[in-house]
Amino acid sequence: MDKNFLVVNDDGYFDEGIKLLKEALKAFGNVYVVAPLEEQSGKSHSVSIFKNAFEMKQFGDQELAISGTPADCTRFGLDYFKVQFDAVFSGVNNGANLGQDVFYSGTVAGATEGALHGLPSVALSVGSKSHFSVVRRHIKEVIAYLLDEQLLSTDAVLNVNFPNRDHEVMKGFRFTKQGRKETKVHFIEDNGKYYNTYEFLSREDDPDSDFQAVSEGYVSITPIILDRTHYDYLKKAK
Repeated sequence: MDKNFLVVNDDGYFDEGIKLLKEALKAFGNVYVVAPLEEQSGKSHSVSIFKNAFEMKQFGDQELAISGTPADCTRFGLDYFKVQFDAVFSGVNNGANLGQDVFYSGTVAGATEGALHGLPSVALSVGSKSHFSVVRRHIKEVIAYLLDEQLLSTDAVLNVNFPNRDHEVMKGFRFTKQGRKETKVHFIEDNGKYYNTYEFLSREDDPDSDFQAVSEGYVSITPIILDRTHYDYLKKAK
């Protein structure tokens, strides 16, 4: 029996990343798409709790876009399409989701919402902004690896990042930990309005981190758990 995949993203229905993902997944099963009508980057896991109605546009029987967040898209798709889904794929995000990015990422949230519904879920991102050439070259290989090796799990969201723009060909796969970087946000006033700017300061030098993997030309696979309880702290507190 063919597998059924739900595809969502945060960059919007017309973005290059989701086009590459949905076309690649068609080689492995039936693909259903729900994407935001407008870009929702940085929306994290927000959901439209108080929204009375969603605008919806259909692009065929199995593809549509809604006026909602990435997590809304996952929720909508799981309810709207009357099929039993085997997995949720979110992306391919136009930009990396490494280290603390996962807390802000709508792409990761779209996958996480799938996991909250008991489905194996994967978030995919390019290692550098607009570096889709390496995605085109390897996305089917990445999906095949995840499926053939039975790496998808209901216990973890797989955060997958392609190599950064220093690499046109991936060297392989590397299972990684969530890295850590130091950044600072500044708010600059201009004619009565404030604009935020992002300053990168440093990142940890850890050979096992997601940062290191993509910089060395590997596809980084980081398993993210839903339970955010700090068990060592809890044990000490008791």
